[in-house]
Amino acid sequence: GDSTVFPLSGRYTGSFYVTADANNKTKVAEKDVILKFSKNSEGYHNVEGKGSNYYGKYTITGTLDKEGVITIFRNFQAPKVKASKKSAAAAQVTVSTPEPGPLNGAASSASISSAATGPNLVSLDDVRAPLAGSGPVPVLDPPRDYAAVMRGILKIEADGSHTCTGNWAVTNDHFQSGLTSKYHFGIEGHRAADDAKDMLQRLKESGANSDDDRELKGVTGDGVTPMTLANTTFPIDSSLYKGTFKLRKGATKTQTIMDKQISMKFVKNDAGSYNVYGRGVNEFGEFNLVGTLIIQGKANGLMQVYRIYEQPPQPVVVQPASKKSGKVFPGGMTEKAGNSGPVPAMKPAERFTPSMSGLQRRESSGRSLKLPPRLEEDDPQAVMDRLMDQCRQILKELRVKDLHSIFAAPVDPVALNIPNYLEVITEPMDLGTIENRMNANV
Repeated sequence: GDSTVFPLSGRYTGSFYVTADANNKTKVAEKDVILKFSKNSEGYHNVEGKGSNYYGKYTITGTLDKEGVITIFRNFQAPKVKASKKSAAAAQVTVSTPEPGPLNGAASSASISSAATGPNLVSLDDVRAPLAGSGPVPVLDPPRDYAAVMRGILKIEADGSHTCTGNWAVTNDHFQSGLTSKYHFGIEGHRAADDAKDMLQRLKESGANSDDDRELKGVTGDGVTPMTLANTTFPIDSSLYKGTFKLRKGATKTQTIMDKQISMKFVKNDAGSYNVYGRGVNEFGEFNLVGTLIIQGKANGLMQVYRIYEQPPQPVVVQPASKKSGKVFPGGMTEKAGNSGPVPAMKPAERFTPSMSGLQRRESSGRSLKLPPRLEEDDPQAVMDRLMDQCRQILKELRVKDLHSIFAAPVDPVALNIPNYLEVITEPMDLGTIENRMNANV
């Protein structure tokens, strides 16, 4: 376009931060922003436009004064839902942001208010789990009766959200045969940060933090996205997890089932991993979760969880797919399981034809089944963390063998009176320097 034209109408991009407190900021990207500037009778410009972000679609009105200061108002529109006249009337609500002051680049003072969410369907208190502070607990054995088993990788995303993507099957035998389908669940970054703060406080008050330290050390950000407790705490107990899973009906049809809410607690076990306890709700009713999380690196782990419905689910009627679908934000909690990015290296799910009748199955063997050792191979960060853990174990064994600490620190040519040491040993190295570099990710 012509760089001499000002202001220039067209498509814009940008972002802003939502701040809960001094140490908790979440970056929100603006998408599909279109601005139109029209000269008004007062000699400056009116601003009209539209855009979208994490909170939804909105229209824009405002002004651009003679000094180049822009003041805009976002008017969020509630999504239109085809329903009864009564519910349709209730859905026609406009949510507006409070009137902001002048916007100055990234330091925008505009804040966003969204429609209040309803009360939680299940809370952490509804989760049946051992009390914190009682020390590590025995590793959970697989339940005899369950509706489904889920395996995936739980990890921290760059924006602080915690997500788990993987496959589910009706039985463990089905996993071995490749009769699986996709699932995905997680929690948004800003919610994870709030719940991490509350959880760490509970662990500290109960004294459980001595055995269960969930604060990650040495975590560095990308220099753009603000670091919060969501980026440096893993795993996080929360009642705000939610997600989706695919249910195949017949040879070609599938239906996406939404887990409206999942409350989940992680309890350290005597094997150094975590037992998983949870409770959730979807259209089939309430269910309990039990399983295991095996930590693989600083911020990820392999997860196997069994789902147990209190009442056997009823058969589902498949509705025709809608011609229109809402935007899916990659990595976001509204992302459907089938489009959730890289997944663990498992067998294809095309042959999976589960029926909702008789979902409650009995495990054919009472033996404890471990998670597949190569489940994380499609996650480069998980692979790197696993390799680094192996290197640290080797380094630890080498230091134990170095009984007199001969290789523990760099050689001091002056103190040892060997002035030509660096001429002979051109690339000196020692175990202490190796450890420091590994800890600094150098």
